[in-house]
Formats: sequence, C-alpha cells, structure tokens
Amino acid sequence: MTMLLSLWATLWLGGAARADEPLSFEAVRTVVYGQDEARVIFHAGDSGHLSATATCSGRSWRLSRDVSARSTVELRFEGLPEGNHHCHVEVDFDQSNGASGSTGFDVDVACLPLLSLSSTLADIDLAHGTAVVHATRPVSKARVTVYGPKGAQLDQTGADVSDPLHLKLAWDAQGREVIRLVVEAADDNGFTSELELRPWSYSIPHEDVVFATGSDVIADDQVGKLETAWADVVRVVDLYGSDIPIQLYVAGYTDTVGDAASNQSLSDRRARSIAAWFRGRGFPGAIWYQGFGESVPAVATGDEVDEARNRRAIYLLAADTPAPSTHVPKAAWRKL
Repeated sequence: MTMLLSLWATLWLGGAARADEPLSFEAVRTVVYGQDEARVIFHAGDSGHLSATATCSGRSWRLSRDVSARSTVELRFEGLPEGNHHCHVEVDFDQSNGASGSTGFDVDVACLPLLSLSSTLADIDLAHGTAVVHATRPVSKARVTVYGPKGAQLDQTGADVSDPLHLKLAWDAQGREVIRLVVEAADDNGFTSELELRPWSYSIPHEDVVFATGSDVIADDQVGKLETAWADVVRVVDLYGSDIPIQLYVAGYTDTVGDAASNQSLSDRRARSIAAWFRGRGFPGAIWYQGFGESVPAVATGDEVDEARNRRAIYLLAADTPAPSTHVPKAAWRKL
C-alpha cells in the first residue's frame, strides 16, 4: 500500500503532523549563515522507519532512523555555504503496519550573510538630528528610537531606506540632549538587526597641570587642578552614568621645544600620569590615554618655541571612542 506524503514548503517553522497523514514535512529554506541551517522537518503521524536524502550544490545529507507517532525529526543541511542553492530531497517511510511510501521534491535554499548595522560618530549629526547607518545587505524597513538623560524617550521614527544599504535617520529631539540612539532594521525575509549608538561626550573644563621640564611627575602643587576637574567628573558620572557606560580619555600635547620623538614620548607619559591619577581617585569606568607630542599645536609656531598654550591636555568623557577631530586626528588610544 502506498501512503500519501504531503509537502509543506514554508519559510518559517510552524505547524505539526496532520492527524490523517502518516508523515508530513516542511522546509526551512531561508536562513542566516552561521546562525541557523536550512533543513527539512518531518512530522510523523505514525511510527515507522524514515529515510531521507538531501542533495544541494554537490553535497548530500542522509537521515535513517526509526520514528514514533507524533514525533518530529530534522534533516539539517550542515555546512552549506553562503549563497542560493537548488536542493533535491528524496523521502521513504515504512510504517509499522507494513505500509510504505516515497516521494521526492525540490526546494530552493538561501543562506544569507549576517545582517548587521554599523555607524561611526562621524555619521551622526546631533545638531541637525540626522545620522546614516550602514547595512551589510539590503534592508526593507528600519526605525530609530531616540533617548535622552534618565532613559527619557524623545522620539521614535521610521528611517529612509531608499538606499537599502545606507539608511538615513532623522529625528526630533525637541531641543533636548540626545544620549542614545537605538536602530532596528529588517530585511524582506523578516530577519532583523539592532544597533545601539551612544553619541554622547563631554569635555571636562580644567586648568592644565604644569610639569617640570622633561618630567611626567605630577607635583603636589598641581593636584588641586585635578581635584577641581574630578569634582566635575563626579557630577557628570552621577548625571549620565545610569544611561551609558562612561569612559575617560586623556590626550596630551607639548610645545616644539626639543625634538619631535622626545616630545611624543613625553606627551604619552604625561597623559598616562594624569589618567593614572583619575584611576587612583576612583574613576569607575575604562580610562584611555594618548600623546600627540608637538604634532597638534593649539597655536602654530616654529621649531623650538616655548608656547605654554601648546603644553596642554584634553580630558574627555564619552561612551564610545571619540571621532577623529582637529585635536584628536587619530585613535591610537591605550587602555590604562
């Protein structure tokens, strides 16, 4: 006796064996490579022996096992590479009552690359409430949710996906400070990705520590300047620390007296000394430092010019690595 095998070729998992059929099955045929595997799912309405072979792009997978009534068995296409594949599946089922049946079917499988989103601080314009987010493959819909201090939601709006690889965001923050952006995107198959952006930063106003010539040791009479800056750090961390993980970035600069290599090394050591002072004072987050030597002067001078305005430092609180700027043209930060 030949039984009826029914094929449910669906994109998503769902359903169960129909009570009036010994065997039914469905195909999961669109997956994200590395996160899931294409497969055929068999729903046994009766007990028996199930054999199935799938062939895709020159590779084969076989299943042969006894199954019980109302059980589910999967034949996974393990290791199938990224891309589109035409697959053929052959199925045989020998029921415990002696009946048997067989069938074959084709299924097109897509192993999609991971859908991920990215953006840099350079892509975000807080002043105008806009940003660009880049997707690894086309997106069909997206939205951005905008948050201010203390988790306040300022706006939620759809994104412009006319260029499906470069999503354009625009929001109305009602003149309030933006702390976080959460971007959610989906493709035509319903696969989703989420990206959290934290464009917040705060430059700590301070009086620069004066070091002895060639030294990176913070003198006792300079500690008061750091204590004043520390009070501001504490205030800002108390205000924003529950919203974002705040990190401290210390950049150091010198004038042009001495050779460039020595000044570079000196600015590195002085930035590290200041960073270490903040760590010892109790800063709770990650601390990074970087020296720029005489390469980024505040005031342009010739060589061997003793210019106090160029002997300076920047103390920056931020949630993420600062975007390149005039004063911080490269990101070679070292973690303390």
